[in-house]
Amino acid sequence: DIAARGIKLVALPGDYTDDGQPLHLAGLQRILQWYTNTYGIEFFITTGNHDPVGPFAQHAGKSDFLGTGGKQQPIYSKAGMHKAQLNDLPVVITADIATMGYTGITQYLGGFGFLPKENYRYWATPYSTYTYNDYTFKDAKAQGTLQNRQYDVAPGFTVPDASYVAEPVEGLWLLAIDGNTYIPKDSNGNPAESSNYRGADLGYNNVLSNKAHIINWVKSIAAEAKRLNKTLVAFSHYPMVDFNDGASPQIAQFMGRNKWQLNRVPIEAVAQIFADAGITIHFGGHMHINDTGIRTTAAGNTLLNVQTPSLAAYIPAYKLLTLHGTTAEIETITIDDVKGFDVLFPLYEMEYAYLKSTGKKDIWNKEILKTKSYHAFTDFHLKELVRLRFLPDDWHKDFAAFLDGLSGAELLTLANLQGDADIKDVVGNRASHKKAWAAAETLAKQKAKEAGVAWNTLSKWKGADVIIDFYRIRSADELALADISRERIA
Repeated sequence: DIAARGIKLVALPGDYTDDGQPLHLAGLQRILQWYTNTYGIEFFITTGNHDPVGPFAQHAGKSDFLGTGGKQQPIYSKAGMHKAQLNDLPVVITADIATMGYTGITQYLGGFGFLPKENYRYWATPYSTYTYNDYTFKDAKAQGTLQNRQYDVAPGFTVPDASYVAEPVEGLWLLAIDGNTYIPKDSNGNPAESSNYRGADLGYNNVLSNKAHIINWVKSIAAEAKRLNKTLVAFSHYPMVDFNDGASPQIAQFMGRNKWQLNRVPIEAVAQIFADAGITIHFGGHMHINDTGIRTTAAGNTLLNVQTPSLAAYIPAYKLLTLHGTTAEIETITIDDVKGFDVLFPLYEMEYAYLKSTGKKDIWNKEILKTKSYHAFTDFHLKELVRLRFLPDDWHKDFAAFLDGLSGAELLTLANLQGDADIKDVVGNRASHKKAWAAAETLAKQKAKEAGVAWNTLSKWKGADVIIDFYRIRSADELALADISRERIA
């Protein structure tokens, strides 16, 4: 789709592999290079919390790859890492499943922004000593090695930083911020062991505390871009603005502080600091959602944070930025159909048959294999995530069951109930609240009529549908409205 549109510059905001394994990095390198050679597309990559999962390479593996007969296939980079289970297939040992640190990531993907190229008009890192006026490719190449891009994330713990700025075409500066901040678990631990560092999934919250020098660099880059009349576009893996549209406190109150991935929401200071540093447009990833957030600081600086949807989740899409002089146009391009999206369905059929034969509970719904489009597949996939993961992890069991037992008509009636009667008691003992229920139902019918919704249609769906819609909107924002029936959104 991108090639057909004639797009020549593509930024990837991280998490392009499972966990930064050589097998996946080599595959990605091959794919991107093919598009570069065939269509002349330049790719610019930044890091994600999955690539790398730690600052340095480490042995790794997983036990749940799909194997022969639908069984789980353990694959590890080192013998002795897997504790065998009954019915396990023999363990496969291969170095290709280890997780690479910064060295491996840049070795495979250095040609996609991480390292300078001769055709770039400018390229620099937070550690470069040259200026725009005396820039040479030779200096950039010498100073761009990982050995020259190190900082102390904590006293005695020196780790690489893959941030860079590049000018691929005249007048455009792409600022790739490495938002990964690997904080040591144990100050007395080995600084060279990746296992001694926490994951980087908290993003900019940890940048403020342990990688603050990046902010000063961003500020200097923004000032230099302005002086030279360059258009600065920033991208990174992590959001700079609350992606819950300011509703995070209410979500925490409703679900709990440790639910809904609220730990990944950037604190307000992140947006304020980067806006005042000079960032006006920033594209983020991490959350696999479609969202746009805007913050204006007391100093009058405005930051537009654009969350890029995932191509592998509901609704699959990417963002298209078109610059018109001093203005920017941002479009969301959905990918509704993908040729061959169902090519692996026979393997999933095999897995399902095996899981069924073992008597395993809570198996994924086989009906997903009947979907006829990629859009339908990702929508079904989201429904299964809600059923198998989000409901058990995020929602109070009794409340979810309570919602599931109510129709749309009953929910709207309850929303118009007057007085302070306990809602659960009203539902369970409706005969005792007959008068209040009738009054609420009258109000509900009136509001439905005003909204142009036929009352009988409200009885055709339940609270469980609302929960799914809740996650649809969370994932796709206004794009989800096309998949939500009118009577549930009116």
